[in-house]
Amino acid sequence: MDWASDFSLQGRPGEHPQRRRRDSLKGDLRRLRCLVLCCILVLLLFSVLLIYLLGRSLGCKQDGEMPIEKPPKFQRQRGYPESKPKIQVTVANKQNLSCAGDELPILKWEYARHTSDQMKHTDHFLIVPKNGDYFVYTQVTFRCPGPTCETIEYCGKKGVDEDHTMVVISVKKRAYSVSIPLMRSDSSIGEKTKWKKTIYVGGVVHLTEDDKLMVNVSNPALVGFSGNGDITYFGAFLI
Repeated sequence: MDWASDFSLQGRPGEHPQRRRRDSLKGDLRRLRCLVLCCILVLLLFSVLLIYLLGRSLGCKQDGEMPIEKPPKFQRQRGYPESKPKIQVTVANKQNLSCAGDELPILKWEYARHTSDQMKHTDHFLIVPKNGDYFVYTQVTFRCPGPTCETIEYCGKKGVDEDHTMVVISVKKRAYSVSIPLMRSDSSIGEKTKWKKTIYVGGVVHLTEDDKLMVNVSNPALVGFSGNGDITYFGAFLI
C-alpha cells in the first residue's frame, strides 16, 4: 500500500519536470502579456498628457498674440501705430500787408512739413485736433536786405523807422471773440542800415480741440523767407 501510494503521487517517470516547464512557460506568457498591456496603457496615458499640454500651450500662445484677422483699430486704418498730431509750416513769401489797426498782424503760412494727418492748417492758423499738452514753437527772421529799409513799408511806417521787432504766439478759442497771447519775445534794432534779427519762441501749453494757433509780428513786411523754409517757420506737436 505504501509503495502504490508513492507511485500514484509521483506519477510516471518524467511527467513532473515537463509539467513544471509548461506551468512556468504559461506563467511567463501571462507576465509578458501583463507587461505589454501595462506598456500600452502607459503610452496611451503619455500621449493623452502630451496632447493636453500642447493644446494648453497653443491656447496660451493664441491668447497672448494679436489676432491677424482682427488687428487693432489703428492698424486697420493705417497699418502702423497711430502717430501723435504734429505739423510744421513755412512762411508764405507774400504776406497780407493791410493795416491791422491796434492788433499785431497775423503771419501767413504755407508748405506744411513734418506733419501727421490729424493736424491741419489754413493760411494763418494751425488747427488743434484733440485736447492735450502741446509744444508750440516759431522762429521768425526779420531783415533789412538793402542799405536802408526806405522801400519797405507797413501801415504807413517805413522799415527804417522800426526800432524793435516782436513775435507773439496766440490762440483763438471758440468761446472767446479775441485771440489770447500765449508767449512772446522781442528784440531791439540798433542798426539803421542792413541788418537781420532772428527771434525764437517756444513752450508747452495745454490746448483743446479746434483751438487755432497763430503767430503775430510787429511788421510782416520785414519778415524774411527762403525756399528751404529754414529761417521762418511755425509748428506744434502733442507731447
